[in-house]
Amino acid sequence: MIIKKTQLRRNKYTWVLAALLIPIFGNTLGVAINAARKSDPIDPQKLELQIQENKSKIQQKKKEKLFAERNLGVLARELRYTELSLNKAKRDLDDSFHREQLARQKLTEVRSQYTESSRQFSNRIRSIYQSQNLGFIEYLFSSRDLSSIVDSSYYFDR
Repeated sequence: MIIKKTQLRRNKYTWVLAALLIPIFGNTLGVAINAARKSDPIDPQKLELQIQENKSKIQQKKKEKLFAERNLGVLARELRYTELSLNKAKRDLDDSFHREQLARQKLTEVRSQYTESSRQFSNRIRSIYQSQNLGFIEYLFSSRDLSSIVDSSYYFDR
């Protein structure tokens, strides 16, 4: 009778404890409690076989982990190289934008110089055309040598 009361109390506490812990730990605890209740004899050969299977699974997982770590190292190096390449490309792009900006400024300056030179040239030609109405004879006498006479006759014809 004493054994039965102890067993009843133990079963009662087991059920209360299981009812409290199952929502926390899930079905794992329930399976463990059911396995503890069963009083099946343990087969040493079956247990040894399970141990060997688990050891081979552990070895396989260790190999997979090592392979993954190696791949992670390779990927980390590739990522670093890619980041360095990207930073260099950004610097090159910034440098190209800067050179483009300088070239645009230079182009603007050259265009304004060209416009000013063209305007001055047009004004000078216009003033020469309007102010001097010299004849060919005056060109000949104003020349110092033969080459300037030839040049003057060419310009006079133009």
